Amino acid sequence: MLKSLAKFGASSVVATGADILLFTFVFTQFLPVFESEILSGFIGMLINFVLQKRFVFHLQRNQYLAFFMSVGFSLFGLFLGGFLIQSLVKIELLATYLILPKLILTGFKFFFNYYTKRWVFEKKGLKKSFD
Repeated sequence: MLKSLAKFGASSVVATGADILLFTFVFTQFLPVFESEILSGFIGMLINFVLQKRFVFHLQRNQYLAFFMSVGFSLFGLFLGGFLIQSLVKIELLATYLILPKLILTGFKFFFNYYTKRWVFEKKGLKKSFD
């Protein structure tokens, strides 16, 4: 499991790097925070799916089903992240330094995404993670 988490972490770093760069330096210059989070997160999600399919998980499902399930969980996580960031920026310190709520969300979404994607690709849930 540690090897899988490490690979997932590496793919997440690449995708999250793209997400954070787009969010911080591009989209928030032109769009409100909520829309910036959704758009940058979507691009990061696509990058992550490709990397996970190729390097992280052993696909145990039809690849199209896995793609749509992965997108479904990712979209749920994206919109949850959008609503959470909207709540977090109501705190003055976090509104001043937008990278802080973005980093808080990144940690939350890492574990949410690992366990949902592991289930999508390999049909393994939380119980199998600890066996």
